[in-house]
Amino acid sequence: MLLLTLPFFCCCTQAQVKSPKTIQFTQAWVWEYENNTIAQNEPGHKGEIVVYFEPKQNYWLFTAEAYGTSGEMYDWIIGKPDGTYLLSSTDEFGKKAITKQQLPFPANKILPQHYKPLGKKKVFNHNKLGFPKIEGTEFKVDYTKTNDRTSVFVSDFKADFFPVYFFNHLNIEAKLPFSFPTDFPKNKLLLQEVSIVNKAKLQLTLKEISHTEYYIELKTE
Repeated sequence: MLLLTLPFFCCCTQAQVKSPKTIQFTQAWVWEYENNTIAQNEPGHKGEIVVYFEPKQNYWLFTAEAYGTSGEMYDWIIGKPDGTYLLSSTDEFGKKAITKQQLPFPANKILPQHYKPLGKKKVFNHNKLGFPKIEGTEFKVDYTKTNDRTSVFVSDFKADFFPVYFFNHLNIEAKLPFSFPTDFPKNKLLLQEVSIVNKAKLQLTLKEISHTEYYIELKTE
């Protein structure tokens, strides 16, 4: 169990601090990735992306387990379904602060037409960690101006994945080592992506979903 206690500062006014607000993240989502455009033993070549989830409010929590050393100044980042991100950072003098960024999320309702169904099914989340297996459907991405190839397995899921999919659009140093698609509807779960880019293979696969207890405590105004 991890507990982070950080002060919350209003960017506009200084107000008297009241009781803290605790956000409990109860799920851990793990994707495995491998990027052969990056040399072996180099950061970003192979590893896991771990993101924590609070399903009642649909909040996603990103830590160094997700963005690695690319955002060393950030203690954690929370992404909300309205496009708001809270970013907790510590500067070189040990001063802590929480800032906010806002991203415009699209209103995608269906997969775009360049995703062509292949009719193949595949099951993911094979474990005994308290969550059911997830069946995905395979689609081929129809590129018209490149020889790159991509296929994905996707599934409908009762969650909003835009805070994950758009994370790398934040104007910060912290980046996920694999870029998720941003043309999906918000409730389409990316289970696997396999791409061939300049003859190099890139792959992302949902490894597992598990129960956890991860607390972030914010002092509210």
